[in-house]
Amino acid sequence: MHRKAMAYTLQDLQCKKCLQIKLENMTEYCRCTGEFQTLISRHDLAVHLKIFRGIAKHYKMPTLLEAVEFNIQMNPGLIT
Repeated sequence: MHRKAMAYTLQDLQCKKCLQIKLENMTEYCRCTGEFQTLISRHDLAVHLKIFRGIAKHYKMPTLLEAVEFNIQMNPGLIT
């Protein structure tokens, strides 16, 4: 679960137009004037967290459940 959350947090941004990975930290738009998007969507993270939450509840794993709930709280609006 931590790997999935860290992968989402530390992921690269990719230009929607030319598909190049963002190189400069401060640029808002790509050199081709395209907007950047994340490689891993919030929806994908939400799906993984729901799966981990279900596993934690089913197999009575309180530490995993606590970690999942913490990640859900740190990302408001992720899971409704």
